[in-house]
Amino acid sequence: MESIVGKLWSVANRGDSNTYKLIAKKLNDCFIDSIFPSQRELSSMCFCSISTITQFSKSIGLEGYRELIVRLKVELERFNFNSKKDNNNINNNFDTVTFIKRWLDLNKDFINKLTNKIKLYKKITLLCSYHLIDINSYLKKITKKMNVEINIIDLTSELFKYRTYEKDNTVNLAIISGFDNESLCSIYLPYFLTSFENAFLLISHSQHEKIINLTNSNVMFWSFYGDDSSYEKRFLALILIFNLIFEEYSN
Repeated sequence: MESIVGKLWSVANRGDSNTYKLIAKKLNDCFIDSIFPSQRELSSMCFCSISTITQFSKSIGLEGYRELIVRLKVELERFNFNSKKDNNNINNNFDTVTFIKRWLDLNKDFINKLTNKIKLYKKITLLCSYHLIDINSYLKKITKKMNVEINIIDLTSELFKYRTYEKDNTVNLAIISGFDNESLCSIYLPYFLTSFENAFLLISHSQHEKIINLTNSNVMFWSFYGDDSSYEKRFLALILIFNLIFEEYSN
């Protein structure tokens, strides 16, 4: 079942410009900052009536705005920002997002170069490890709004087929996360990075060391403060990365 955040993202990035799109964008912005406005506050932000907020909530399959906020709070808890196991002085949601944004700012050259290549080729070939494979559904929606073609390598059945993909006129992006990536790093990833032009890699320092015969490529490391390799934090980081790419691409 698609998450509420995913539904909001889809509405916010529609090609048309209307009140529902503005409402979705405001809610996404508030979610990132861990803010849950009242129905009256949101209607004021979006210059619309309270009843329009109710109608919007129903348009994405909910009973009303109260259920929408409850579902968003549940999804925020899923990111586990306030975990008792967190020993990195990350005490609230704002800190986590702030650390990720600082990390993105430090890697703006990588992101700008990736964005420019996407603008040039309008095509992406994606290799993503199992740990963050759920991001694929988000990327399909975002790239569709950008009018960019995306070919996602299916790790369950296509590890030997990606050699047939077009190598030159596409942006090749590999996202590696999690611990069980021995074969991916030692066998498939080196070929992906060395044989395909315009290769970009997002990976941890420790996993990067496992890649043999690695030639020059564009690398961004998982290194934001408080990163504990958890699915929740890295999934959020990817959403922020591609939100930034989408904004840069649209300018």
